[in-house]
Amino acid sequence: RKEPADVFDALVKPEKLSGFFAATASAPLAEGTEVVWTFRPADARMTVKCDRVVPERLLAFRWSATGAETRVQ
Repeated sequence: RKEPADVFDALVKPEKLSGFFAATASAPLAEGTEVVWTFRPADARMTVKCDRVVPERLLAFRWSATGAETRVQ
């Protein structure tokens, strides 16, 4: 149970993301960027394409976790 601002920061900021979801992130999520997330234990790499960011309200990105591109909002 976290405040929306804390959850948003945990997804956007690489130093916080590693404590909750992915092991590493190559950069912060920002509109128009592509970021690489890595996951343990196999060091799987996933490219995340960030489409839209509204601080503390909306984060929209695309990735291919299942082999087909999936939109997450």
